[in-house]
Amino acid sequence: MNRKSVLGIAAMAVVAALAPGCSASPADGDGTTLTFAMWDESQRPTYEKMFDLFTQENPDIEVKIELTPWDNYWTKLQTAASGGEVADVFWMNGANFPLYASEQVIQPLTDQTAADSSAPEGLIELYTWDSELYTLPSNFDTIAVWYNKAIFDAADIDYPTPEWTWEDYRRIAAELTNTAAGIWGTAAQLSEHTAFYNTIYQAGGFAVGADGTTSGYDLPETENGLQFWVDLLEDGSSPTLAQMADTDVVDLFTSGKLAMLWGGSWNSLSFSESELGATGSIGVASLPYGPESNAAVIHGLGNVISATTEHADAANKLVAFLASQEAAEVYAENGVGFTVDDTANEALIATYADAFDLTPFSEAAATGIAFPRSVHSQVWMDAQINELTPVWELSETVHDGALALHEAVQAALDDE
Repeated sequence: MNRKSVLGIAAMAVVAALAPGCSASPADGDGTTLTFAMWDESQRPTYEKMFDLFTQENPDIEVKIELTPWDNYWTKLQTAASGGEVADVFWMNGANFPLYASEQVIQPLTDQTAADSSAPEGLIELYTWDSELYTLPSNFDTIAVWYNKAIFDAADIDYPTPEWTWEDYRRIAAELTNTAAGIWGTAAQLSEHTAFYNTIYQAGGFAVGADGTTSGYDLPETENGLQFWVDLLEDGSSPTLAQMADTDVVDLFTSGKLAMLWGGSWNSLSFSESELGATGSIGVASLPYGPESNAAVIHGLGNVISATTEHADAANKLVAFLASQEAAEVYAENGVGFTVDDTANEALIATYADAFDLTPFSEAAATGIAFPRSVHSQVWMDAQINELTPVWELSETVHDGALALHEAVQAALDDE
């Protein structure tokens, strides 16, 4: 018997049984009020500006933000889906998207197609289900290497070049490690997004196949992608897993204890406000080349539409607007992150130019690999951390850990 959905049978019953007129947001006078759910308080001012512009262009539509912090967002969303009270439009991520699409909690776009989007292919793939597109991607994040120029300068080592390789990275990390000074060359994070998904793909492997039914953890290429990080741990070029649990790697980097850190474009604002950023001591480099490529995982938030909204036309207009150049300019001007609009991205890069050059993040989008997902992504994502922990602790070989993980991931996929 297949695993029951984390949304529960009740959620599917509600979606199927609700009459077309059911809605999560009432009409306001002669106009329409759309509810919009999100989880990041720091982005509220930016979205309020975008919604003001949207209402100026659509005077009969207002947008009301419903903000729930990340820690409670998904629990609240599951409850709302079961009770038929989902916001008209709400934030979605790639890992959870297949579940909500497959259970028809959200609806595909009616007025736009992939041809209407300038988003990288990886983002379009991320939010497509059963050949239907569920959002026009409006923003994205990718992975690159943040590095401390001062540590490189002190060691008289040249800054990374776009052509550098895994071998270069390992050598440089070892050369920059200064045990006496408490400085490590890098951090071998046990993180799928910022770390091992990227090296797995660079080695020619995969975690979960594009169709969401097959584990790739039994492939030698995937094993090679994991070995990259274990080599750094064995070299002593990285803090141990226990040390990284005690002190977050971002804090280690901004305090001058890490020479290099694989991280996301979402670090831009906090890094620019750090002492390192203020003194121009931070650089950004593209990921090093593995056996096949230097591709990075690409991800982005999706603005999805409730299947039970009675304001589908207005909701489609809002999703389209959030993917427009006008909205992208607001997003970039406020330094939030990259968008699918090249002009806005140039403005974002200029915003941070005094601190560092974000170009490698923008360039990574063109070849970005879609974040792997399936209907019940979280089940096998938890297995990844559980099975790889002893590998990162150096108490189990990469080969044995990868095979155990393959069995766990494939069993989870088979049970979907």
